[in-house]
Amino acid sequence: VYCGTVTLAFLKKTFDRSFPFKRELFPSLEKEEKAVDEIASLIIHRITHDETWWMGGFSFGVYPLPQFQPLTLGQNEEESFGIWGRLDLTETGPEVWFPLDGYQRMLGMFQALAMLSGQKRQVLAENMIPVFLIPSPPLAECYEMLLQMHKSARAIDRGKAIRTIINDNYATYAHWMMGEDQEHSGIIKKDLINWKSNTLTNRLEKFSTLSVLYDSARMLDQALGEQTSDREQRYNEIASIWSLLLKQFTYFREAVNAPGRLPVLRARYLCLKPTGQLIVIAVLALALRTREELPLEQVIERLNEIRWETDQPNWQKIAVVDGRINGTRATITLSSRLVAYLINLPLSDVEIQELEADYCKAKGDKNVTLPKPLFSKSDEQ
Repeated sequence: VYCGTVTLAFLKKTFDRSFPFKRELFPSLEKEEKAVDEIASLIIHRITHDETWWMGGFSFGVYPLPQFQPLTLGQNEEESFGIWGRLDLTETGPEVWFPLDGYQRMLGMFQALAMLSGQKRQVLAENMIPVFLIPSPPLAECYEMLLQMHKSARAIDRGKAIRTIINDNYATYAHWMMGEDQEHSGIIKKDLINWKSNTLTNRLEKFSTLSVLYDSARMLDQALGEQTSDREQRYNEIASIWSLLLKQFTYFREAVNAPGRLPVLRARYLCLKPTGQLIVIAVLALALRTREELPLEQVIERLNEIRWETDQPNWQKIAVVDGRINGTRATITLSSRLVAYLINLPLSDVEIQELEADYCKAKGDKNVTLPKPLFSKSDEQ
């Protein structure tokens, strides 16, 4: 393996020239748009503000590799590992470069280069990038090697993705909510959050997941609308809604106050599973539209009257299918609208029509009717 550096400008020109050269031989290398955008955004921010940054090195298979020319070391230089020398790489050379490691980071750097201009672009273009070059066999074997490299790469779970994501307000809110920043009051103790993975088994004495906190922040933020662009103020609004739930929603309050009972409670109640928690949050997101007519405190009181047991008929074939939890986005939307209907949240005629149609479709019976609401207009007086 040959280790060295090239400028980003050189890498961009070389890659643009060599990658399409035998495009039909390459396996599908999917561009992860979100990751690339985040990397580009970070680099642009750092360079624009004259801050340091680091993206690490990249690995390429190169075929054919130019002849290596060893260099004679000076009297005071020590050759501990390997041999110092040079490879005569040129932007117009015959080499084909195969990306083996760091593909998304490289695309992020290329995107940042395209978005910058003037002196800032020149700074990035002349930045020295560490590269590891592997002399590759003929193209057909390179194809097999590339397939194996990408096949062996492990996809990270969503919990880890949220922990390592860059410049994402919802991830920041999720971290703040479980008390990871001393300047922002946490809402739920970190030891009650499964922040390592995206699941909650019935045996786990955890209340929720980092993924649920992230999605809840997104849902509530979108429901709050464009009232403010101040991140601190928006977090306080989201946190206050969660605080209200943890104090007044009986199931949540009991769960966080007696975590030892969580395995038993979660096995019984849908609202203590990640999907159920997001259903509850989605109901409050709907309630935010009309909170002047029906305060959130009153909405939560009504949520306490819902039968949240997983064996209840309302959940069957919707949130619970063949005894298993159905956690799709469509399920959360349908279930939250069903709950909103049951507690008499104001829904438009279109929303009720869509609810009836989706409910019949999920139940597999076009003649089935919605259950009777638990509250009526008179309950609001």
